[in-house]
Amino acid sequence: MSGILGFLENSIGFYLADTIAALEAIGAHDTAATLCTIQRIMEEHGVTHERLRGDLAHMQEWQITTFAECRGEEL
Repeated sequence: MSGILGFLENSIGFYLADTIAALEAIGAHDTAATLCTIQRIMEEHGVTHERLRGDLAHMQEWQITTFAECRGEEL
């Protein structure tokens, strides 16, 4: 329900490169290519899994917020 951001900021996001390799191995080349593009964009902008997770550290589990409120204008 959270889309690609939910994937990237949850624990599985730590395994983005492994996920890409697994998708290539099973022949899901288009999906792997999409994730490669996302990975490249993240690298270009200094966005890491740890940073995405860290932005959530000050949030309450039940808190409702926006992307900009949680991560600031930089991302």
